[in-house]
Amino acid sequence: MLALEAEIDTDHTLRDSLTLEAVLLELGAADDMESVAQAIADGARRFVDAVLVTLTVPSPDGLGILVIASGGMMDGSMEEVGVDQLPVRTFSLRTERHNDETLPLLRLHGERHARGTTMLMRFAPHARLALARAHRLAAIKRLAYSDPLTGLANARGLQVALDRAAALANTEERPLALLIIDLDDFRRYNTLWGHLVGDAALQAFARAIQGATRSRDFVARVGGEEFAVLLPDSGENEACIVAAHIHEAIAGGSSGLPSPFTASIGIGLYPNDVPDAFSLYAVADTAMTMAKKAGKNRTFLFETIG
Repeated sequence: MLALEAEIDTDHTLRDSLTLEAVLLELGAADDMESVAQAIADGARRFVDAVLVTLTVPSPDGLGILVIASGGMMDGSMEEVGVDQLPVRTFSLRTERHNDETLPLLRLHGERHARGTTMLMRFAPHARLALARAHRLAAIKRLAYSDPLTGLANARGLQVALDRAAALANTEERPLALLIIDLDDFRRYNTLWGHLVGDAALQAFARAIQGATRSRDFVARVGGEEFAVLLPDSGENEACIVAAHIHEAIAGGSSGLPSPFTASIGIGLYPNDVPDAFSLYAVADTAMTMAKKAGKNRTFLFETIG
């Protein structure tokens, strides 16, 4: 009998080790915060054989939380009951304790594996390391794709967003608009008032653009005093309305600065102006240049350039 129990224990230990190895391989292949969190939640559900596992972690930007779920489906051996009726325990990956609310936090709904706690404790250090790696990677990406002065996306971030939106527009034949916006006479503004005031103007301009655009629009500072707004699923009417809102916001956003400022805006449209959405930047930039030449403080559509 003792020999049989020992053999069973050995089998369980071997299965647990193989399960842990498989979960760690999946965790090692995850390369961003969401995929890392999903791998952790999936792994924890396998360890404790739970109906549902949720993982709560700080969001990559540090401004909120991210909640990832694994499971949730009842099997045929269980009665149809709501998840909120199942027994639930918490397990903190930081403190490695049950009934602790410290993030990162696992919530285990309907766990059915008696050895689950031991497995979670073996897994916790690996999960913490993976989360820390994902946070560092997210921070590096934010630095690489954002403008430190305004907090907007930078030129690299715009290119990534434009490539993604252009591929979708080309494939599904959906309209796409791009606004290139340039502050008028900004070099003279810097000369008159200095670079610190110029930086304040750029920050005010960024806020004005964000306030004038829609939540689905992508706003970037692409260099110096030049900004861009990418408008998915938008044609001429939507682009012109957004451009008008930006002009109004700029006019009202100069308070607190030593002198008001204006901007010239160029609009490029797909498919109106280009057969390939990847070419939008060039036509929008040309339209902006023409707005400058026509007297500044105005909007030009590329299709109106003859």
